[in-house]
Amino acid sequence: DIAQAVFDAMFRLGRLQPLVDIEGVENIDIVGYDNVWLTFSGGNRQKYPHPVSRNDDELEREINFIATRRGEGARSFNASRPSLHLDLPGGARLAALARPVAERPSITIRIHRHVDISLGDLVETHTLTALAAKFLDAAVLAGLSLVTNGFQSSGKTTLLRALADCIPPEEKLATIEMERELYLHKNAAKHPLVIAFEYRPGEGEPGVSGERAGEFPLIRGLEDSLRHTTDRLIVGEVRGSEINAMLQAMQSGVGSMSTLHSQSPEDAIERMVTLMMKDGSNATPAYCYRQIAQNIDLIIQMAKIRDHETGKARRVITSISEIQPGEDSYGVARPTISKIFTFDKATQTLELGQLPSRELLDKLAEVGFRESELSPYSPEASA
Repeated sequence: DIAQAVFDAMFRLGRLQPLVDIEGVENIDIVGYDNVWLTFSGGNRQKYPHPVSRNDDELEREINFIATRRGEGARSFNASRPSLHLDLPGGARLAALARPVAERPSITIRIHRHVDISLGDLVETHTLTALAAKFLDAAVLAGLSLVTNGFQSSGKTTLLRALADCIPPEEKLATIEMERELYLHKNAAKHPLVIAFEYRPGEGEPGVSGERAGEFPLIRGLEDSLRHTTDRLIVGEVRGSEINAMLQAMQSGVGSMSTLHSQSPEDAIERMVTLMMKDGSNATPAYCYRQIAQNIDLIIQMAKIRDHETGKARRVITSISEIQPGEDSYGVARPTISKIFTFDKATQTLELGQLPSRELLDKLAEVGFRESELSPYSPEASA
């Protein structure tokens, strides 16, 4: 339909919009105008039979058009600015590479189908148990600092939204992200007071301060959020320099949350240390480990597994771990991991592990969570 095509071109994603509208699509991978693949929620990946443009040049122009018509958040996409990251209307995120950085223009669109979601919803999809959901709800209410961890497409951001759903509506929030994808600010019924900060790359050569004209770094978003008297700071995906904003948010706010990419809670600690030491601040390993132990309470590990019964892919929490201070060894005290919940691969469910520390239990008790609920003999544990 010509009218729909014109509307999509002017106000939506042009020729990419029909792909986004396909029911159940989670990822769209494009490597050249005629090589398009769709990944569905069950994990099935299939080739799209039609090209999305007439040639690679036109595809790059279409992506540039999408990027440059975002008002004050406009960005360019061409050979001079070949890397692009931005959020899209309707709960999607786009990453693109132009030539000559990539041999052919390469675009990945990640579609977030579950923007308004709760821990209860995740219990119904068997992502976690009811007891684990109750524990995490108490952790959020108690103001613990949480990191959701896992590989790409493991469900970290969806879990972060579900955790944020536990935050009382009267709290004033700030979300600080490279590209907006949490969308808490779009759910005024649950979160009426949200300032949604987004990184802006700026243009031209860096000035005396090291920033380009119009650049808005994440650390400035953190500083501004404190001036706005926010109750809770949420730094989205941590891939590089965001680590500084994440740790400062956890130092400054009550109950901060973030997501991280790594294979296990132990790897998450090493990943954070690596990112902190790469930022140019000359941080030592001892300093990095101390900051992690002091400012992060829980790491929630996510993974995508193959369900024994259905044979389809599903996302699950594989562990909920408390970070505790480690013993000093030659001036370096690596934090230790205590797994409160662990995933049983045979039953494919989350089981009770070690008890939390007394300090953490006391914090949970203040919001009504009883230590006895973590007993393997409690009704909740056997449910």
